[in-house]
Amino acid sequence: MSKSQPVHGPRIDHVLAQAPPGAWRHLSAGAGAQGERFCDWAAARLPAAWEFDGDEPTRR
Repeated sequence: MSKSQPVHGPRIDHVLAQAPPGAWRHLSAGAGAQGERFCDWAAARLPAAWEFDGDEPTRR
């Protein structure tokens, strides 16, 4: 998917707000100039993306 392809579906901030507290993990994102960088991570299955030339969703 190119960065110019429009995405249709729920706003990502609404999806993230629905994640239960137990879904999040505080993990290292690697070393930075001022030490270890930490981010909060969660995974979610999003609706399939529709391709322009198909009848069925082809990616998740």
